[in-house]
Amino acid sequence: MNNQKNVISWIILIFLVSTLLVVGLQSALENYKFVVQQATELNEGWSYRLDGGDAVPIESLPYRIEAYGHETYAIEQNLSDVFQKQQQVLVRTSLANVEVKLDGVVIYEANFEGELTYASTWHIFEIPSNSQGKLLELIFSTPYDSMRGIINEIHYGYLSALYIHITSEFGLRMFVGLLTFAIGLGILVITLFFRKENYEMIYLGVSAMIFS
Repeated sequence: MNNQKNVISWIILIFLVSTLLVVGLQSALENYKFVVQQATELNEGWSYRLDGGDAVPIESLPYRIEAYGHETYAIEQNLSDVFQKQQQVLVRTSLANVEVKLDGVVIYEANFEGELTYASTWHIFEIPSNSQGKLLELIFSTPYDSMRGIINEIHYGYLSALYIHITSEFGLRMFVGLLTFAIGLGILVITLFFRKENYEMIYLGVSAMIFS
């Protein structure tokens, strides 16, 4: 029994120390940031269409379109002079397919039909130079009623800036989740191989994996 308590104590201690180290490192890096171009928001100037209907202006993204019962929903805007230079654009779909058109020409497409499951996915696509004034269209579709009409924030900039944006926004949460899962899996494996009758440890490992 004492050995079990020691194992649990060490696991909890390792988890807490690892989490504190990550949080402390992130806080320290805030004071010593490398000078890189930041990802720029592209959340204004959009309009939406339902099944190719009339364009309706959107104040700002993120936005939820009342698209229930419609097969597709799309947003569009004429690109500003910023897109005279080549840019990378970042958008996240929520369990949806996406097709990107520039002046009617498809430049990017991600379709999950035929896959086992849909996924919420980050998409990065390139806008070529001298695209100012051209019409950028993002056309979405999803089989899930609860996900239909969701338009997330959009950013543009250098590829490195977009990766930094994703990491800074979601990296810590992902690391903590993966660490929790690894600890839970470790508890489960050790218990099953060395302490087969210890159901409390099995429940603890499974709970940690579910929590992650």
